Amino acid sequence: MAKEDILITVKTYPVISKTYTELVCTAGLRKDGSWIRLYPVQFRKLSEDKQYKKYDIIRVPVIKNTKDHRPESHRLESSEDIEIVGHLDTINNWQKRKDYLFKNKIYRSIKELISEHKKSGISLATFKPAKIIRNYAEYKDDDETWTQAEKNQFKDANASLFDNDDSVNLTNMPKIPYSFKIEFQDIDGYESDMTILDWEFFQLYNNLRKQQTRDEAKMGVLKQLDNFTDAKDLYFFLGTTHLYDKFAPNPFTIIGIFYPDKKGTYSPPLF
Repeated sequence: MAKEDILITVKTYPVISKTYTELVCTAGLRKDGSWIRLYPVQFRKLSEDKQYKKYDIIRVPVIKNTKDHRPESHRLESSEDIEIVGHLDTINNWQKRKDYLFKNKIYRSIKELISEHKKSGISLATFKPAKIIRNYAEYKDDDETWTQAEKNQFKDANASLFDNDDSVNLTNMPKIPYSFKIEFQDIDGYESDMTILDWEFFQLYNNLRKQQTRDEAKMGVLKQLDNFTDAKDLYFFLGTTHLYDKFAPNPFTIIGIFYPDKKGTYSPPLF
């Protein structure tokens, strides 16, 4: 089976679901700029030399995930075959990363994206917001430890997604009592409010929480988002969840954020 080179741009934080749907997602771009989702990936079971980071290029054999109707969704033929063959740095204001990203369409209208989703099933996209209205957090749980009911749900999710492999224990991930969200406006003036699932921001919260109160850690994440709003040229990586892909009026969430500096302009590759 032929292998594909994929630039990893998305790693989402594991989330619990009573219906055993999307728990963790990896996505990235092929050389031609098209999106591909790798789902599910038993990331924490991978050996150290195969645990890829964002903006690593991995070479892997992939096949269509027949349990997932979304057109971009594939699964690894074998995680043992993962090769990390490169990494794209941030030199020249993320130029190498932009060369991948801007080969594909950048959406600016939410209504256009949803219309395209209904027509073609597109479930991954890059989106350029026109204006950030606010970054905020919603308090969702008073307890930072997993309940027995939640542990049972994770166990059932493992059975559903990982072929009854109990060694993939999602409950050893810290439980975060907040949802982080961005309210923004698109080019048509249409306002949206989306949850962030990007691993990067949850890991920031976890790092801050080791030495701060939960409220201080929350504010640290929001401060980082506010800094991005002020100083960065923001693009969102949007994706749908398996459950709501066909039913929600707007099934998209923010699964990653692309944030080069505002200074400078993008120069496409010469060849």
